[in-house]
Amino acid sequence: MFPKIKRKKTTQQNSTNNKNTNIDASNGLINRDIAITIDNLKKAVNFTNDLVVRDFNLEHRGSTKAAICYISGITNETTLLECMKDLLNFSMQDKKFTKNKTLLDSESDKFIDFLKDDVISVPNVQKVGNHNDIVLELLRGKTLIFVNGFDSAIIVDTIGHEKRSIEKPDTESTIRGSQESFTESIKTNISLIRKRITHPSLVIESFTIGSQTNTIVKIAYIKGVVLEEPLKIIREKLQKINIDILFETGYIENYIQEKNLSLFITIGNSEKPDKVCAKIFDGRIAIFCEGTPTVLTVPYLFAESFQITEDYYSRPFFSSLVRIMRYLCFLISLTIPALYITLTSYHQEMIPDILLVTTTASREGIPFPAFLETLIMLLIFEILKESGIRLPKKVGQAVSIVGALIIGQAAVEAGIISSPMVIIGALTGIASFMIPPLVDGMAIYRLVLVALSTVLGLYGFSIGMVLLLAHLCSLKSFGDNYFAPYGPTILYEVMDGPIVSQKPYKLKKKKSLSPN
Repeated sequence: MFPKIKRKKTTQQNSTNNKNTNIDASNGLINRDIAITIDNLKKAVNFTNDLVVRDFNLEHRGSTKAAICYISGITNETTLLECMKDLLNFSMQDKKFTKNKTLLDSESDKFIDFLKDDVISVPNVQKVGNHNDIVLELLRGKTLIFVNGFDSAIIVDTIGHEKRSIEKPDTESTIRGSQESFTESIKTNISLIRKRITHPSLVIESFTIGSQTNTIVKIAYIKGVVLEEPLKIIREKLQKINIDILFETGYIENYIQEKNLSLFITIGNSEKPDKVCAKIFDGRIAIFCEGTPTVLTVPYLFAESFQITEDYYSRPFFSSLVRIMRYLCFLISLTIPALYITLTSYHQEMIPDILLVTTTASREGIPFPAFLETLIMLLIFEILKESGIRLPKKVGQAVSIVGALIIGQAAVEAGIISSPMVIIGALTGIASFMIPPLVDGMAIYRLVLVALSTVLGLYGFSIGMVLLLAHLCSLKSFGDNYFAPYGPTILYEVMDGPIVSQKPYKLKKKKSLSPN
């Protein structure tokens, strides 16, 4: 997050102003005098210039003042014009109104219901009598309709924010399958889920998080498939989040994850609708947030890091081979730098003679020990990777490729780094890209293994691997065992780890997703 600017006095003053606004608004109620109501509304939004107030008259027991209020730029103009046309064409001669004239004279509050139900043709319309609620809906892009003499307002759904069209996902490229990705609009994202899951058991629940941003957060799950324990935990944690601003699901992730100090993620994320739908069918819960294309999925297990939806779109034989390669790449990326230090510094007898001669010759003249050499290579790789990500796409690719070639070759020729270390560094980085969800955790724990191997050799490396296995087995993801189905072992699900099932996605509860 950006550095915080010290504005304590301003914040207190704003909170005082908000309290005064609520008092002016009759303790949260809408005033029957339309002039006072509009004035309170302007105060609530601090007299912003993009608030539009359109006054007009309604023919109700004579000429009655009314007003339409909306925020310019976030309102759908087509829907707004349709609503205004309905109201301006309204007259006493309307047959529906004449039919209800006696009722309206005796119970005047019913007039707002009449406008909402019989006059306005826009689909999503509701009546609200709380001042704070109408301010929140106004700032979201909805239109408010006030009628003089009534303490209720009509809210018309005219939200029309500018939004990005549905495009290909940048972070999860696939050859076969859907090429759609989520956008920053939560309505669009929910519609992409509804398009794929046309089942009455799909449930959507809504929350509002962030005292200043009032961000809409929704969860999606299939009733009867999802387990009650994770669902209960998610509801409780979302309701307990107390923050001022919420722009991205990463904020939610930091608040709801169970072990913040773990290097491995226990909450999944994706930009692909088909992937999220598949996880929902498996009993997971999807978490959507307004303003971000990244959707969270919980519970999240370790085995999911090696699985992609494209595995099930192709023949299982090659997909299984690729998945096995992902497991091998995880071990290679995590362990090969530490093993290099262990073998070259402590256990040269384990290296074949010809390879030992070649490695010793290449390291001759290198001024740094194996530990420092490995550390320099890993640091250079992380710098190149980060610079390639942050720079513009075309420039970033050139920096990554040219930088790696030039720096690697120059470092070897200058005698700073040996040739085997360049190969190991490149192999470590390339292998880590096979498992994107675990890249961050592997980068840090790789250094832990390097440090242990430097101090204790193969014994330290073994200690590090045992500690890693124990940590993975101890992790929980919303009540489920993170390392399942490997620890505890579930035999009929173990094979769906490295081996792709030939008959995937039968709608049933997995034993690995079950309360303990």
